[in-house]
Amino acid sequence: MGSAKGAKKARQVREKNIKAKIQSAICIQQLYGDKITVRNIAEQAQISTTTAAKYLREIRKNNSNI
Repeated sequence: MGSAKGAKKARQVREKNIKAKIQSAICIQQLYGDKITVRNIAEQAQISTTTAAKYLREIRKNNSNI
């Protein structure tokens, strides 16, 4: 596997893990009845607010109930 393929695969794995963290944080926020905000998701998932905003925007685009 070349370095480009390895980097692409690593990026995909990292992205998958971040999306799972965000989805988990969203479920926790919904369970407790808290407002789903970028800051709340970032703190719960332990990621930066910029990353949380990026993926939350993508998740909201695909799911209308969030």
